[in-house]
Amino acid sequence: MLLVFSWLPLSYYRMVGWAWIVLWQIGAVALLVALWRQLRGVRSAIADPNQLVGLDSKTPFYGLGYGLDWVALGLGITVLVSALVSSFPRVALWNVSLVVTYGAVLYVYCNVVNRTWLTRLRLWWGLVVVAAGTAVVSLSLWRPDAAMWASENFLTALRNHQPLGHHNFVGGYFVLMVPLAVAAAIAIQGWMRRVWIATTGLLLAALYVSGSRGAVVGLVVWLGATWLSRLKRVKPAHRWRWGLA
Repeated sequence: MLLVFSWLPLSYYRMVGWAWIVLWQIGAVALLVALWRQLRGVRSAIADPNQLVGLDSKTPFYGLGYGLDWVALGLGITVLVSALVSSFPRVALWNVSLVVTYGAVLYVYCNVVNRTWLTRLRLWWGLVVVAAGTAVVSLSLWRPDAAMWASENFLTALRNHQPLGHHNFVGGYFVLMVPLAVAAAIAIQGWMRRVWIATTGLLLAALYVSGSRGAVVGLVVWLGATWLSRLKRVKPAHRWRWGLA
C-alpha cells in the first residue's frame, strides 16, 4: 500500500488529501500490527545488545542494534514534544504519524528481511522494479510542448514533477534508485542483465527529464566516488587505463 504512492500522480499532495490519506494509514497500521505481534511474547529484559529474546526463542524480536534503538526513542520523544508545542499541532501530529511509520519500516526490516521469504535480494529487485514503474509513470505523464523546446532556459522548462509532485523529489528518488539498478546489472548474468541495463537507461531518462540539478550533482558525486573506490582496487600497473576510462 505504501509503494502505491510511488506511482500515484502528485502523490506528495495526495498523501494529505482525502481519501488517499487512508491508504498509507492502512499500510502504517499493518506495519504496527506486525510489530505488535512480534513483540507480544518479548521479555522486558535485553539478553543481547542486538536482540530482544522473547518467550518463544524461535521468534525473537531484533532491535536496530549499536545503540540506535535509544537514538530512535530519543528522536521519537523529541518529535512528539515538538509537535505538541508547535503552532499547528494538528498538522504536526500528522507528520509524527509519518515518522512513526518510517520507524516501523526500520524495525520490520530488521525482523523480516533475510529471516522470512523476503530476502535482501528480493527486496533489492523489488525496489528496482518499483522504480522502473515510477519511471514509466513519470515519462508517460510528461507533457513537453513547443514553448519548452523554444525556451532559452531549457533546464527550467524541462522540469517534470510527476508523479511525486516536485521535480526535485522525482530527481532525488531516481538518483537513489540508479545505483541499485546498476548494481543489479553488474551482479546478474544472462538475459536478466539486459533487463536491468534497460531499466537503468529508463531510470536515467526519467532522472534527466526531471530537470533536477541537485539530482544531477548527486549522480556525478556517486560516479566519482565509485570511480575512486574502484581505482584503489586496480593494480598500480593498470591504473592508468582506469584513469583514461
